[in-house]
Amino acid sequence: MALNSSRSLRLIFTALFFCTIVLYRGQNSAQKEKFIPKQWEIRDSFSYDFNNDRLTDFVMVVANTQGKKTYSGACPQKEYYPEKLIILLGTGNMCYKLSATSENLFSNDCQSNYYFYSLERRKNTIKINFSSETPNQITKDVFLYLQYITDTWYLIGTTTKLHTSDYKAGYWGEDYNLKTGKKEMYKIAVESNDYEIIEKKKTVTKSMTFNPRPLLTLDKLDIYTISEAYLPGLQ
Repeated sequence: MALNSSRSLRLIFTALFFCTIVLYRGQNSAQKEKFIPKQWEIRDSFSYDFNNDRLTDFVMVVANTQGKKTYSGACPQKEYYPEKLIILLGTGNMCYKLSATSENLFSNDCQSNYYFYSLERRKNTIKINFSSETPNQITKDVFLYLQYITDTWYLIGTTTKLHTSDYKAGYWGEDYNLKTGKKEMYKIAVESNDYEIIEKKKTVTKSMTFNPRPLLTLDKLDIYTISEAYLPGLQ
């Protein structure tokens, strides 16, 4: 009886010690499902250790599928779903703490010409992919790159990628490195079959420098700030 009692006490103290460590490492630590608002669901996500603490972090874009809205007038019969980015840092034992969230990034209104279509990791950055189809049938993709720097998420680069509906001209666009102030114009040759468009050789056609912009933090970021005002010659 004494042996069993001692073993039970050790287990209790071990559990209490572990919970204390988790709480110390991140207030409001919880499983990732706790950070998803009610009636919202994950549209895309991935895991990675962004702050090099050997704990897995979690990035997700969530959408309010119950919040579908229909407009008349400026946006006749156009529907949209409110979306936001949520970034969680791991605290161990499949628990996380909130690192950042963005209410404005996706321009959550019916007049937005850009729509979110995927979330990726590129090296140690978050890559967020948007697309917009313009009236002349040229599709314009915009890729944003966010990096974790001294406890804050910053926009460090962006890419535009354009193509016609038949892809005959391949892709063309511009790469911006906001940390170095470097801009590259490029073209990508493609091959197509009945199932997919295959990217082939990428050629940089022109390089130039510009005065580096102050890096935008995630809370001050939206797709229109980047695409129409923030970068030189992007619009």
